[in-house]
Amino acid sequence: MSEFETTAQGCRLATSVGGVLTGAAADIFIIIDDPLKPEDALSQVQRQAANDWFDHTLYSRLNDTRSGAITVIMHRLHEDDLQAT
Repeated sequence: MSEFETTAQGCRLATSVGGVLTGAAADIFIIIDDPLKPEDALSQVQRQAANDWFDHTLYSRLNDTRSGAITVIMHRLHEDDLQAT
């Protein structure tokens, strides 16, 4: 299951980097866990795709960029990976 909802109208949505987020938004918190596989970090195309997805899709899903937060949990895999943005 990729989506769970609580009785207090909270929810958790899981998707992959590049995955569909149409209609989804976050009021408080977005967590990104391992946006790149180690073998993908060697590919400039894969790194750029993850960075573009963050910049142009995921970041816009925060309802308020001043009070919302995004946390990235990952090993540093390359100097140009998502941790560099």
